[in-house]
Parts: sequence; structure tokens; C-alpha cells
Amino acid sequence: MIDPVADGRLGKEEAYHLARRIIGRSARLMWQCRACGRLYVDSRDGQLRCFVPEGEPADREVLRGGQRRAEPGAAPDTAG
Repeated sequence: MIDPVADGRLGKEEAYHLARRIIGRSARLMWQCRACGRLYVDSRDGQLRCFVPEGEPADREVLRGGQRRAEPGAAPDTAG
């Protein structure tokens, strides 16, 4: 996709549309139960799949956004 855009064979809007199609084909919707920690994922065949966490306590915030944990040995984040 990069080469056709770079040499002018593919316009910006067409490239955006193509990129959305490519990403959309591989993207899956996913939910996590806050009560039990199970993950629910839409499969390629349209079925809802359930994954049960191992260990106790179950991590109930696997999909939660926000601040990332620092890698072991990494310098602290002082950006604010």
C-alpha cells in the first residue's frame, strides 16, 4: 500500500479506505466480565468464544486502558 501511494497510483482517501478494510478484517470485538474476569471474543466464524482466567485472584482489568506498568529495569517515567 505504501508504494502505490508514494508513486501516485493510489490517492490519500483510497489509502485510508484500504487501510480500514485491512485492519477491519483482522480486528475482533472483545469484552471482559468485571465480576469473574472471563474474556469474551467474537471469532472469525461469528461465534462468541469465552476464555476463563487461570489463577486466583483473576485479573479483571486485562483490557483496561490507562497507565502502563514499567518494564523491569526501565527508567522511571518522569514525563508527568
